[in-house]
Amino acid sequence: MVGLTLLCLVVNLYFLVQLYRETAPQVENYRLGDSWPTATSEANRLALIIVIVTVGLWFAYEVPATANSGQTIGKRMLGIKVVRI
Repeated sequence: MVGLTLLCLVVNLYFLVQLYRETAPQVENYRLGDSWPTATSEANRLALIIVIVTVGLWFAYEVPATANSGQTIGKRMLGIKVVRI
């Protein structure tokens, strides 16, 4: 899971930086008591891309590993196996 998390961070780094640049000015200008700033359409698009890439990487890792041997690297380390009933 740690390896997959690091891979997701590396792959999504560009989009995360762009999302930060898009939302940082609004968050910095937020004053206590004000209504929370709404996300721009660009921020929403970047967040959606990040979610899609992350889910895609997770499926690319989890599904083939579980389908082939019933174990991912983490499951193998813990001695857990997914079996059909």
